[in-house]
Amino acid sequence: MLKRLIEYSLANRFLVIMASILMAGLGVFSTLRLPIDAVPDLTNTQVTVITAAGSLPPVEVERQVTYPIEWAMGGLPQVDEVRSISKFGLSVITIVFTEGTDVYFANQQVTQRLPSAAASLPAGYGPPELGPMTTALGEILQFEVRSDKRSPMELRTLLDWEISPRLREVDGVTEVNVMGGFYKTFEVQPDPDELMAHDLTLEELYARIEAANANAGGGYIVHHDEQRFIRGEALLTGVNDLRNIVIRRSLNGSPLLLSDVADVSIAPMPRQGAVSRDGRGEAVTGMTMMRIGENSRDVVNRVKERIDELQRTLPDDVRIEVIYDREALIDRTLHTVIKNLLEGGALVAIVLLVTLGSLRAGIIVALAIPLSMMFASNLMFGVAVLNGLVWVSDAEHHRTSGTDPRTSALRAADDRLRPVLMTAMVASLGFLPMAISTSDGAEMQRPLATVVIGGLITSTLLTCVVIPAIYPWFVPDRSTPTDDSEFS
Repeated sequence: MLKRLIEYSLANRFLVIMASILMAGLGVFSTLRLPIDAVPDLTNTQVTVITAAGSLPPVEVERQVTYPIEWAMGGLPQVDEVRSISKFGLSVITIVFTEGTDVYFANQQVTQRLPSAAASLPAGYGPPELGPMTTALGEILQFEVRSDKRSPMELRTLLDWEISPRLREVDGVTEVNVMGGFYKTFEVQPDPDELMAHDLTLEELYARIEAANANAGGGYIVHHDEQRFIRGEALLTGVNDLRNIVIRRSLNGSPLLLSDVADVSIAPMPRQGAVSRDGRGEAVTGMTMMRIGENSRDVVNRVKERIDELQRTLPDDVRIEVIYDREALIDRTLHTVIKNLLEGGALVAIVLLVTLGSLRAGIIVALAIPLSMMFASNLMFGVAVLNGLVWVSDAEHHRTSGTDPRTSALRAADDRLRPVLMTAMVASLGFLPMAISTSDGAEMQRPLATVVIGGLITSTLLTCVVIPAIYPWFVPDRSTPTDDSEFS
């Protein structure tokens, strides 16, 4: 069968060459569309449930929040592990699903349990929410919002309400983490003496502020031929609106305002940390998180395009500076890989030329390196050159005895292709357990095993079809007339 395959390749060399060019083109096309990243993401399929627990200590968070949610998540399909951590005022539960589970299916299953989980919590805590669909390697771009005129609070407000929402609209972005600066709040500091003097409690004060911060619709009134809508607008827009809230009225109708019993001001929310950069003090930064399964290079490019658009709409004194760019890391990694491949390929070609003692024969075998790469790129597989080296070496041995290139190719096939095929099969079987492994380290082992097996298959195919077809074109015919009917 192998001999007939080589005879067919020798008889239809033009067809084989055209098919090889087509496959090489498809390989280049696949390579250009291949998702590339600097490091492999080995994170398993997991869903995070985050619940705010006010000011409860960790022990009470575990007892009153974490455990009820874990109990509500019991019985989910394809769950491998459930782990949790309870901190001061925060509960984080991670539900790990079995390998291969679709992440959207996992999120759907957890989402269906969230209502029952929320109902099991004490009043005032929660509700539980799903964490972003990202991993620890989802940090693809980090930037700083800078200005020489604005305060950290103003920059943080700009990032929270103008920049971050626009970046979350980018396809492939699941979250933008904001760090640094001061989160702007309207702070009300009641005066205890005034509260006692007017017989007010903190609960009453809070209720009046909450009730005053609302809009309401009042229906409509038909007046002659007109329909007039009635509405009440009382949303608070600034410090003065807060100060003028009426807490109560005295018997003579005079109002008691919030400013009479409390000090109202704009103040930052108490925070647990800060961000500094280059020794300049306070910095306001944002970190873009990529959705699971996305092509990081494409997402980074889309985010940078959106940042360029945002920069044109921001005030003149505000600028966005990129601190960390995943694409730069990917480019450096690719540069290293390509450099190593070119140097390795050149070294192999030189060794082949010296070993075979023939420039043309060395070129034929060396062609298996780029062709194997391009062919295998259609399935994301790799390189192999050994099979072609064995076949061409034997063909050159027969040609030195005066045999024409076509007959040398057939004799080499009769001598070497069966051992080459068996060697490739045995080597592939040796890597097969790694390719089908489901162990904890399988995510690291499987790509390597798949590349080796695919490279061996590709190299064998090239040795049986392509190299015999191009071999007679590269070597001169210095043969003497020979009866090769024994090979027909």
